[in-house]
Amino acid sequence: DALNKYFNNEFLEAIQDFREVIEREPTGTYADNAQYWIGECFYSLEDFESAISEFTKVFSFPENNKSDHARFKIAISYQQLGRYMKARENMNQFILDYPESELVTQAHDFLEGNRRK
Repeated sequence: DALNKYFNNEFLEAIQDFREVIEREPTGTYADNAQYWIGECFYSLEDFESAISEFTKVFSFPENNKSDHARFKIAISYQQLGRYMKARENMNQFILDYPESELVTQAHDFLEGNRRK
């Protein structure tokens, strides 16, 4: 339901639902994904500071499959805030930490496009 709300641009409602998923089963299979999607909701709301904060929480889940996506979106969020040095630092860290990620090509493109900033 939460993901459907996200895709229907009902971001605030989706955030509530994703938080409920985490509260019900903080170590459950979907907790890390729910946390990641909370970050995506804030990103979609263009609240990039909150997005960074929420994406960072993904790393607190010991078993998760969203760390690479979270690190990538943290970098993008910093770029949206005009904090280009911080964006580059995070994107470089992403490449170091997740060299096999499907997002590596996009990360290199991002860094190439942000050399001027």
